[in-house]
Parts: sequence; C-alpha cells; structure tokens
Amino acid sequence: MIGSRLSRTFRVGIGLLGVLLSSTPARSQTHGEGFVGLGAGAYSNPFTSGRIIDLAGGGELVLSERIGAGAELGLAAGGGDLLAVTCVSGSVHFLGREPGDKVDPFIKVGYAHLGALTDVGASNGWNVGAGLTYWYGTKRGVRIEFQDVLYHSLGSDQLWVVRVGFAFR
Repeated sequence: MIGSRLSRTFRVGIGLLGVLLSSTPARSQTHGEGFVGLGAGAYSNPFTSGRIIDLAGGGELVLSERIGAGAELGLAAGGGDLLAVTCVSGSVHFLGREPGDKVDPFIKVGYAHLGALTDVGASNGWNVGAGLTYWYGTKRGVRIEFQDVLYHSLGSDQLWVVRVGFAFR
C-alpha cells in the first residue's frame, strides 16, 4: 500500500514537473507575491486521524508570469499536537496576467518538512496543491487553496488543508 502511494505521488510530481518545464514564457517581468491564510483540514496516519486548523504565510517569486518558486511556513494544530510545517515549492500559473486580469489559478509541488512542537520528532515529504488568487486591486487579492502534505514514508501519513487568506504584491 505504501509502495502504491509512493508510486502515485511520484507520478503526480513528475507530471507537475513536466507542466512546469513545458510552460510557455509570458510577456512580463519577474515579481514577488506574498500571502497569509487560515484553513481547516484533516490528518491521518496508520493509527489515528482527526481535524486540524492551520495558519500559514509565505512568499513566491513569479518568473515570466507563469513559473514560480516559493516558500511558506505554517502551524497546524490538531489531535493534541502542534506542527510547524515548512514547504518549498515550484508552481505554475495558468493565465498570463494582463493589467485587467483578476483571476490567477495555480498548481504547486515541492518539499515539505514537519516539525513537532509538542513532541520530539520531524518528518520530510511532498506537498502538492492547487488554488487561485482573485486580485481585487493591483496589489491586493484573496487567495483560496488546497494543500496536501504526504510525509513519513512518503504516503503513509497525510495532512491536508483548505486555506483562505489575503495575497499581496
């Protein structure tokens, strides 16, 4: 079972990497974006499962309006534990952002590190996600995203969250 999850996760990661590498260059220059958000989700492992709440923030450098590289730091609380979740991801933004464009859908994939703040231990794994930013101003937006973190043997444990927050340029 772990092997099939690892294989599926690896295939998803390779597919997303292919999308990243095959994206066409856009017309604009590099810029930075930041976000902060609050979310809810769940965790599961071979022994237990439950609900979590999540607070995270991060930033992204968007190159050529399509390809991005970013990092985020979050806190996830649930089941009596508190985790520090650090992710470093590559992303693809599907729509070129012209001055009047308001919707920016994206996918992301990368490395995740989870450190237990209420216990001893840490885990490494993958993070995959998708979402969109609705820009209601030139420098302000609302970001909605789904993120799934697969860790501990890359698939036997999972933490997912749906997050809503603010984005800024």
